[in-house]
Amino acid sequence: MRIDTVYFMKSILVFLIASTLLHQTCFGTTSLSGDWQIQCKDGLIKEQHIQDNFVKSTESFFSDKLCQKLSFIFETAGTVSFERHQQTWIDFKYSSVRLTVFIDSAITDLNTRQVCGFDNWTSGNVKDITGLHCALFNENKETQIPMAGEMKYGIYRMIDTMLFYGELTIDHDGSSAATRPIEFSQAFYTKIVN
Repeated sequence: MRIDTVYFMKSILVFLIASTLLHQTCFGTTSLSGDWQIQCKDGLIKEQHIQDNFVKSTESFFSDKLCQKLSFIFETAGTVSFERHQQTWIDFKYSSVRLTVFIDSAITDLNTRQVCGFDNWTSGNVKDITGLHCALFNENKETQIPMAGEMKYGIYRMIDTMLFYGELTIDHDGSSAATRPIEFSQAFYTKIVN
């Protein structure tokens, strides 16, 4: 009787440890940790570095479709959390947004218009634009850059070495939990294996 009880207790303990590890793999960031990339497509390369719950996303824009001449880089950093009861939900909290510009004509334009309040843009110089109003995408209209602590609500799915995120639309832009995307993008990140 005592042997059966000890065996039963050990079995329960093994089950609980295995369940905890499975929970971390499915709902935590264990399975997402690493480096991910969407290779060059129409002059854009997207990369993500995920370590535990920290994420750094880099979008490198090029002036040519083959990604040979770098124009500017957006770098977004923050943390992710996962919803235990919704396996595909992922919530992102911004900590910083940074911009680096490399094209001389763009630098002249940014300085002339004092974009994001700066008149000292230089090639390769990183600017922290977190929370600022910047006329980056439309020279006649400023865009609110996400503030530190601001949230973005999404969905994700991992299939082998492919990582899919939700497709952002007008109605499902991820700006609130209620507008979380409901469909996955066809574009996917591929895990970089070193």
